[in-house]
Amino acid sequence: MRTTRSSAVVGVLAAGLLLGGCGGGGGDKAAPTSEAPSSGLANFDVCTVLSPEELRGFGVDPDNKRDADQGLGDVGCKYMGDPFVLGLSKAEGDDLASWERKRSNFDRLEPNSVAGREGLVGITKGSTGKGICRQILAAGGGSVTVQVTYTDPDTGSTSDPCADATRVAELVAPKLP
Repeated sequence: MRTTRSSAVVGVLAAGLLLGGCGGGGGDKAAPTSEAPSSGLANFDVCTVLSPEELRGFGVDPDNKRDADQGLGDVGCKYMGDPFVLGLSKAEGDDLASWERKRSNFDRLEPNSVAGREGLVGITKGSTGKGICRQILAAGGGSVTVQVTYTDPDTGSTSDPCADATRVAELVAPKLP
């Protein structure tokens, strides 16, 4: 029964995050639970982790932000730009071990470290050579993902999206809980 109650609390927290989106605005906050791993990211707004100046430095438009919530328990934003679209998301329930268990969903998933923080760099299955890569960082008992998707498919065959994702993650990592 304890697991069911704990799952219900996590479900309520996840639903609140989905409803809250990236705005980080007011509203009632869920009471803290004894589940410390998720508490570190609960109040962290991944959509504001980079300043408008930092976003512009990567060639993305801070005013052209879209919701990136896919209803999978991760919450975030994507910024349109050139040479790539930058996605930022957080997943309270997915630590690095959770991502490792999803290894079959990736063409490439390798452990690394970014700015002293443990992480994984990955290319989802079928995306190799298409200009898409994600850098996953351990944060607050869950994870934060930086995803780069080149806007021109030809760029994906001549550039390294993983290097770009890691370059962005170097600015994100020191700001994580």
